[in-house]
Amino acid sequence: MKAKILSLFVLFVFSAFPLFAQEGEPFVKHYTETDVKVKSGDVTLAGTLTMPAETKGPVGAALLISGSGAQDRDENIFGYKPFAEIAHALAEAGIASLRLDDRGVGGSDKGSGVATFETRVKDAWAAVEWLRADPRIDREFVSLIGHSEGGAIAFTVAAEHPDEIFAIVALATPAVKGKDLMVRQNELLLSALGQMLTPDVHDALAAIFGAVETGDKAKITEAVHANGSKAGMLPQTYEMQIQALSDPAYVEMIQRDYGAMLGRVKCPVLAICGEWDFQVDPDTNLLAVKRAIPDAQIIKPDCTNHLMQRTETRDESLQYGRAASRPFSPDVMRMIVDFLR
Repeated sequence: MKAKILSLFVLFVFSAFPLFAQEGEPFVKHYTETDVKVKSGDVTLAGTLTMPAETKGPVGAALLISGSGAQDRDENIFGYKPFAEIAHALAEAGIASLRLDDRGVGGSDKGSGVATFETRVKDAWAAVEWLRADPRIDREFVSLIGHSEGGAIAFTVAAEHPDEIFAIVALATPAVKGKDLMVRQNELLLSALGQMLTPDVHDALAAIFGAVETGDKAKITEAVHANGSKAGMLPQTYEMQIQALSDPAYVEMIQRDYGAMLGRVKCPVLAICGEWDFQVDPDTNLLAVKRAIPDAQIIKPDCTNHLMQRTETRDESLQYGRAASRPFSPDVMRMIVDFLR
């Protein structure tokens, strides 16, 4: 298990209303869903537009932005579909939403080259423009809901287009430098696995991710061989780890300062990060949001993991496959809907 720690982020790198029918009552969907196509430059992105069934004129809408890695429109992870759950809850509250397959996933074109952070920012803005052009949508009330790195994309779009974004919901969103994010992430994961954290462990992780930050494979190789054992890696996995850590997309993530755009965000912000999030440390990242955006609402729901599921134990919170049958936290869902509504 320890051997996989350093590559985890490569795989993943967030008033009351009726979420469920009362016992004995049939559940009635008060929304419609339509497959749509959104153009972003020369790429066509496929997605789903969810609309409240009964509207009197244009309605507010939210664009859902997924985290790192290629995700489908529902952000499907082991059968758990958080974006579908959010879309349906928003529609029940009278708010439309758009969720898209990432490039190269589902019905979306792959495009040329690797999809970078900047590419995804452009795709998100294209989706916002698409929503604002739909006569059924109130163009003054288009919000962004981003999960994990998708929240950082939301912050970037809002910073670049301050007059077009109504509000942001940032779920489990990184708001510090990529290197610091990953050092802390691996400390949390090692601690969850029962390893005692010492200054030596911290220094080893800092040395490895400091080398990754340079983008120099030779330095990464040297750092892994010199510090891998103290960082919880097994020698037989070093070459696999070096390849993963040298991947250009991973290096870009480590080099990124996720808090750089926060100070330029002018719209209302709700930032939520679960107590048991082992990928994005809730304390350091929520504090970074609050420091940069003093009016932001920050919430750390207890017993909640990176995928916004409330779990019984820390162990289950970390094992997404085991937690897959758990729904999106109803408490967090209410926070999102109340904030936007």
